[in-house]
Amino acid sequence: MKLFSVPLEGKGTAEVESFASYVHRLAYEHGVFVGELMRHVIRNQPIYCRATVFYRKPQELVRPSATTQALVEVIEAATSISDLTRGILWCFEIPLALSGEEVCDGFRWCTLCFSEMSEFGIPAYFKLMWHMSALVECPTHKCLLMEACHVCGEGQETYRKNYPLDHCQHCGSSLWRGVVPVTGESRFTSHVLEAHDVIELLHDLALYPLYGLPEKGPVLSLEKIFDHYWKSDNEGHLYALIPRDLLLGAIHSEEKMSLRTARRFSHLLGIPLIALLSGEANSCPGVLSAEWVCELPPSYMHKRNRNNHNHIKVLKALNRLLRSNKTPPSLPELARQLNVSVGYLEYRYASIVSKLRLTRRNALAEEREKTVLFARRSAVSFFANEFQGRNLISRKEAYRQLRAETGLPKWVLKNAIQDAYEALYG
Repeated sequence: MKLFSVPLEGKGTAEVESFASYVHRLAYEHGVFVGELMRHVIRNQPIYCRATVFYRKPQELVRPSATTQALVEVIEAATSISDLTRGILWCFEIPLALSGEEVCDGFRWCTLCFSEMSEFGIPAYFKLMWHMSALVECPTHKCLLMEACHVCGEGQETYRKNYPLDHCQHCGSSLWRGVVPVTGESRFTSHVLEAHDVIELLHDLALYPLYGLPEKGPVLSLEKIFDHYWKSDNEGHLYALIPRDLLLGAIHSEEKMSLRTARRFSHLLGIPLIALLSGEANSCPGVLSAEWVCELPPSYMHKRNRNNHNHIKVLKALNRLLRSNKTPPSLPELARQLNVSVGYLEYRYASIVSKLRLTRRNALAEEREKTVLFARRSAVSFFANEFQGRNLISRKEAYRQLRAETGLPKWVLKNAIQDAYEALYG
């Protein structure tokens, strides 16, 4: 028996929905508890799988394991939705260790993100990044993430789903409406946020091929860097960056590297996490030798004037433009009307832009379908009237008259006339 084809929200962005959130939201859409949904999809699975899936905490549904992967596969088959693996931290299987301490317990959320989802008609969901322990603030709104209802103080990991995910499942209160967001007292600015490397990693993984990282990517990166310095008899410079025992211990270790250790190495080397995990850290400029970095020409030294946008004002204007247009405008046109860049909209409102593109694509497809049907009705009506008068008319003449009457595009009319002619005259 098939389930509703509920799409995974935010797919292709760092704000992708977690698989734990998807399972809970899918249960709410079907009006059942999460346990009932799981029992339904694993009914024909082996006994071992049925026993282990009986109860899975949210943190267990975002960490990769044989049980989680089996559950992903059966739900994909039941919903006809692919790439649900994007909702789990698959890098914790290849090339990192499970790193259980890097995933927080239960669900967490940003009240302002929930507010934006409600305002733009996006189903409320919990983002995968909110499960990361390193992330204590929303990277978009800079407010602390909440983990309990402000009314009853309960978490949201219960299997009972009587309300949408942005409402407390215990008391029914909204998790964001009327809640004053708490701003974190962080010592870090937005571009040097303590968890910035984790956020950047999630951005990179959203577009990276699933399980495309090498199994020993971090070790491979460190080996390439060490070999370069060893062959040039200059390993002393490398040991100035990374202590010798720490480096050699990581290279010769038989165990997978944890996320915390990988973050430490990437910070010491000054490289992105994705470069370390992919085994290509040696390709990062300056990591092998500072002499490899070319001197920048003077024209490259000019600082770009940064536009400080009023995010609340832009959000209201964006909502107003979308409500006033039946067919959403294209992203470049929307950016032009808002006097912002396309990149700003994609970065600041990634999930909204994803929803906008899907809505626009569906609206344009519906309009094209209506145009084709109108052309076919006009052609059939035209030939039927001529057939009643016993006057045969050429398709070229039919095109000229229908073109003047309807103003439809050339190939739409030609295809419609051909279909109508074959249906009436054979």
